[in-house]
Amino acid sequence: MEKHPIDSEWQQLVGADTGDATVFTPALHAFIFHPSLDRVGIIRRAIRRRHGIATVLATIGFLEEAEQQALAPDMVWLVAWVPQAGAARLALQALPQQWAQQHLGPHIAAMLADSPPAEVTERIRQLAAALGMPSAPR
Repeated sequence: MEKHPIDSEWQQLVGADTGDATVFTPALHAFIFHPSLDRVGIIRRAIRRRHGIATVLATIGFLEEAEQQALAPDMVWLVAWVPQAGAARLALQALPQQWAQQHLGPHIAAMLADSPPAEVTERIRQLAAALGMPSAPR
């Protein structure tokens, strides 16, 4: 996959995610408040490359609502396929419910239509219920 010039910013953040808040917090602050970073693009690439998923989960709660909305389908994927993705689930639940239902309902239905493994299906159903969506047939 093509290297993007801003990937170095993500590499720095992932490298700082050591469990030591005195190291991670300044790096997170620099990432969140950098004036010209495409945070959505960087995080989307990280999810798709499956690089720094723990850092993705540590970061998404600090993004602006519009950024979280842009990443919502990617966060649905995280909730479905990464059992430890509670931060993504919380971020999705914090979005306006009507927006989530309108924009994520079709995405969730398509994921369920693909007949994922039982544990993934259950996590998707739980997320749909948490977002106030009617449950899909079992």
